[in-house]
Amino acid sequence: LNQFNCIVIWTDNDEPGNKLRRKLINKLGEWRCLVVVTDRKDANEVLLKDGKDAVKKAVAYAVEVPVSGLIRLADVTSFDMSKATRIRSGIKGIDKVLGGFFTGQVTVWTGINSSGKSTLIGQILIEAIDQGYSVCAHSGELPAPIFRYWIDLQAAGPAYLEKRYDSIREKEITYPRREVIEYIRNWYRDKFFLHDSFGNSTDKDILEIFEYAARRYDCKVFLIDNLMTTVVDESGQDFYRKQSNFVGRVIEFARKFDVHVHLVAHPRKTTGRLTKMDVSGSGDITNRPDNVLSVHRLTPEEKEQEGYDALVDIFKNRLFGWQDVSVRLKFDDECKRFCGADEVKNIKQYSWVKLMPKQRSILDEGEVVNATW
Repeated sequence: LNQFNCIVIWTDNDEPGNKLRRKLINKLGEWRCLVVVTDRKDANEVLLKDGKDAVKKAVAYAVEVPVSGLIRLADVTSFDMSKATRIRSGIKGIDKVLGGFFTGQVTVWTGINSSGKSTLIGQILIEAIDQGYSVCAHSGELPAPIFRYWIDLQAAGPAYLEKRYDSIREKEITYPRREVIEYIRNWYRDKFFLHDSFGNSTDKDILEIFEYAARRYDCKVFLIDNLMTTVVDESGQDFYRKQSNFVGRVIEFARKFDVHVHLVAHPRKTTGRLTKMDVSGSGDITNRPDNVLSVHRLTPEEKEQEGYDALVDIFKNRLFGWQDVSVRLKFDDECKRFCGADEVKNIKQYSWVKLMPKQRSILDEGEVVNATW
């Protein structure tokens, strides 16, 4: 049989026949086997009921044995960017370069401590909710109450803040106004989920929880903050391989469930502006994901001189081929929001305000006052 480049297999159309067909294909090789597919029991029944021409036709139209992992390029679904699911960051400069965060992709973020990377991603999660998507986050650095405090500040924005005096710090601390907290939390109650396992979680736990969130709540945007608190190697012998494997599993998760995952990775150095090569750990952390971004915070002297507060350096964007592009940002310390350097202030009101009772102005004794109706 080795002399034949093509072998047509026609077995009985029942379970014993199927077992024989699989056995023959394994022995002869998938690459040269074709399989006859009919509704009849076997070739003899085709001959008796349909005639010899039907037998010839069945052999002529034998089909290839499908091989997992190999497809024809012509059969691939066409890519239409206008129909692709993508989540805007809310920062025009970033969205212009990346085209938004596409589902099925992974973005790695880095930056030195207190650069603002976690804060910016938190804002991006709120933006996703405002666009109608559900999100799920793992924060390995912040306890849940503190994580929510920052999210609530960003959701409230500058129009809905109040200050309360802290006697220990001897200064006023910013909070969301008491009367809007209920509306903010009802707004994201069924849209924002947090992996509540602070300080005691593994990569397996996180991805299992993420899969549940994707299936149960249709979450489309995920955050892992950060890689160092996720991948643990107590022996220290296999850390890089575990990092690489985990990044691979995150990418597989994003592809399988058609979601976007933001993954925070710490840098090797602790000062200065970073490059892609400064990301700590395995090279696969930056090689395998679709986007690699860094947040750089300017010094007070640089802020005064340049007129902005931070930079997002886009080291890599696989889809459009962008690299080494910088987006300038301003930061509002009170509501923890970023905006483009050319914008005056991020005063956007998220859609939670629609849950509040309507505000009307009424005339009371010649004086205009606000009233809730």
